[in-house]
Amino acid sequence: MNGPLEAHGANGQLYFDGATVTLTRRGFMARSQVGGGEQRIPLTSISAVNWKPASKIGINGYIQFTVAGDTRRRPRRGQGNLDAARDQMSVTFRYGQMPAFEVARDAIEQALAAARMPAPAPGQAWGPPPPGSYGQQDPAARLRQLDALRGQGLISDQEYARQRAQIIGGV
Repeated sequence: MNGPLEAHGANGQLYFDGATVTLTRRGFMARSQVGGGEQRIPLTSISAVNWKPASKIGINGYIQFTVAGDTRRRPRRGQGNLDAARDQMSVTFRYGQMPAFEVARDAIEQALAAARMPAPAPGQAWGPPPPGSYGQQDPAARLRQLDALRGQGLISDQEYARQRAQIIGGV
């Protein structure tokens, strides 16, 4: 991730700086539906990222964050968009706004995956998990995780190249 990400939606804005997701509400409609101010969510508190794409025919999509200990109920069938529009932990967006939210969602999920990887033991180099320990991931997902680790400075370019070659060679 090269700098903070920003996405402007129908009922708010999403900012992601690599460590914190911030949801803000500006404008009359956003404040009337959800309330003004901002919601700051540390990456370490996020347990799930819920996503519903927007449609071309005018139905808004949303990105919603779940945190540990959250007691919200699942939306009733057919009520997901209405519930998300009123939820402080989500931002709704139109079809034309969706690409910026997809980029933010992918960056947040990569950061979550990297944060949840176990730290190597002292003196031990980072390497992919042994087969079967985390389930078999497809090579594209493993490459995304590897890229996220390099982007955060957790592995060197040489280690990235070595691991990448190993993943591609095993395909």
